[in-house]
Amino acid sequence: MSHHLKNHLKMRAWIVMKCLKMRRMGANGQEKAKAFSDKLAKLKKENAEADERYVKLYDDLSNGIITETKFKMLSGRIEEKQAKANAEIERLEKQILFKGNNLNGSYSAK
Repeated sequence: MSHHLKNHLKMRAWIVMKCLKMRRMGANGQEKAKAFSDKLAKLKKENAEADERYVKLYDDLSNGIITETKFKMLSGRIEEKQAKANAEIERLEKQILFKGNNLNGSYSAK
């Protein structure tokens, strides 16, 4: 099992626990908690797929299929997307933690 998959599963379990805690807020809170969970799962899946694309890109460079210049350009795009996704993941995780502990708070998912 890959490192990213293990982290994803661990985070998913944590999110489920937070969502159960938020369940006390009723149907609206449940819907919003699920939206957070789904968004996080999607971002983490995209990050794992980006890692796979990076490995494939490196293989292409190693096999002479692409140039080093092309590799740098494409890998830079992958890294940029992952940095944005990681920032969004961190923001959502903090929001879930804060809102999950503050049962009177409101929830929003992008």
